[in-house]
Amino acid sequence: MKAFAGGQAAAYKMFETINRAPEIDAYSTTGRKLEDIRGEIEFRDVHFSYPTRPDEPIFRGFSLAIPSGTTIALVGQSGSGKSTVISLIERFYDPQLGDVLIDGVNLKEFQLRWIRSKIGLVSQEPVLFAASIKENIAYGKASATDQEVRAAAELANAAKFIDKMPQGFDTSVGEHGTQLSGGQKQRIAIARAILKDPRILLLDEATSALDAESERIVQEALDRVMSNRTTVIVAHRLSTVRNADTIAVIHQGTLVEKGPHNELLRDPEGAYSQLIKLQEANQQNNRKGDGNARLGKQMSMNKSASRRLSRDNSSHHSFSVPFGMPLGIEIQDGSSNKLCDEMPQEVPLSRLASLNKPEIPVLVLGSIASVISGVIFPIFAILLSNVIKAFYEPPHLLRRDSQFWASMFLVFGAVYFLSLPVSSYLFSIAGCRLIRRIRLMTFEKVVNMEVEWFDHPENSSGAIGARLSADAAKVRGLVGDALQLVVQNSSTLVAGLVIAFVSNWELSLIILALIPLIGLNGWIQMKFIQGFSADSKMMYEEASQVANDAVSSIRTVASFSAEEKVMDLYKKKC
Repeated sequence: MKAFAGGQAAAYKMFETINRAPEIDAYSTTGRKLEDIRGEIEFRDVHFSYPTRPDEPIFRGFSLAIPSGTTIALVGQSGSGKSTVISLIERFYDPQLGDVLIDGVNLKEFQLRWIRSKIGLVSQEPVLFAASIKENIAYGKASATDQEVRAAAELANAAKFIDKMPQGFDTSVGEHGTQLSGGQKQRIAIARAILKDPRILLLDEATSALDAESERIVQEALDRVMSNRTTVIVAHRLSTVRNADTIAVIHQGTLVEKGPHNELLRDPEGAYSQLIKLQEANQQNNRKGDGNARLGKQMSMNKSASRRLSRDNSSHHSFSVPFGMPLGIEIQDGSSNKLCDEMPQEVPLSRLASLNKPEIPVLVLGSIASVISGVIFPIFAILLSNVIKAFYEPPHLLRRDSQFWASMFLVFGAVYFLSLPVSSYLFSIAGCRLIRRIRLMTFEKVVNMEVEWFDHPENSSGAIGARLSADAAKVRGLVGDALQLVVQNSSTLVAGLVIAFVSNWELSLIILALIPLIGLNGWIQMKFIQGFSADSKMMYEEASQVANDAVSSIRTVASFSAEEKVMDLYKKKC
């Protein structure tokens, strides 16, 4: 019953998700498909607020027309609704009122996967999956060839740095692209968008998080891609949008100015001119702050150098380090490798048991309750034999003895009825506290690890999440249901053997001889299950990583219509 109840509770949330009908269905095959689109975009009296914040409207009657083949830049303060324009064009959300149209057709009328195949998205923080560079670029097109992938990389200024990598296009980017720099990740994201060959290109602050050199390289790649496409740029740095055909200034969800760069600058009191002045003032303040910081840092370095020279002159001890090798690197690498090599395969039970020392009183009470519930079964055998014996007695004794033994059945039944849930409750308390304690210890250690540790595939967020959830829950078996059953069955075995030897020791010896065979069968079964669970654990961690990447990057998955590709990968890992 406990297993059924646990299964029903666990399945509730899963079936709630499975049975939910999405309002914007990526798998829907209904809707219009045109031969091609020109890329003309129009927002017509759009009212919109995010579902999580319905009382905070983003747009109230927002209207904007973007001609085909032109580049428009959306500028404004943070929270003005610039990125929301991108989300509505991609149809991540539908407006509450008004229409978003492409080539005069309401976006809701198109087949979702088809229209998304005509739109390319490059975000501020490029989302890469824990796969090779080639596989990440190939997300842009379902059946892309190696030649197409390379051509897209060359157009995105990415081929040169990819060729310099040890495995070229087969090099793993690491979890969320941690093995690459910001500029490299952005160029791979651009290559992915190029491979898609979209008619509409959406750039959501694509260069705002890059340094000057990376921004220049990425901007060159973007300039190539933007030609002959309708391009919508969400920009934070106004210097990157000067060449846009049209600049639209959005303030609190309202279009306040629109026009080319030079035309907007003619009005010194205009919103665009004010934004430029504000940004230039901030840049000057930042430069002054950076200059003061560099001066202070230089003075500090000079003082430190003077102190080091003074100490060196007064010291009689010296040591040598290979030229170009930072101190501690060799020791650190060696210790790290040693730790990895000497990682034990099994943790001693004593170490796990020591984590439950604070719950010893709870475990003792739980063990007493388990012993009581365990000895009830052998006692029932005695009661049953006496009941059968009573039927062979004279009638006047039969009535008396049957009433007595029936009362004993009720008493011991009540004891068993009380002892079993008490035992389960106490062991569950100890098990839950152990899970909490070991999760806290593991997570505390994880957040204090060096960054290099997370670069290894076995330490991905999916694997760590599996350890914190599934593995920690398995440790509960030490003091949870498993220990309860061990204590209960052991007490049943001991009580049964005592009763058996008192009743007939010859027959009991024969039964006792079979116990090693039963134990051997249990040991073989345990080893088999352990081997199977180790394989399933590895598969679970890999599948968990795929799910983690997909959910955390759901906008990228949706914009590239990669749901089936992610599902195929998840099925392979399961």
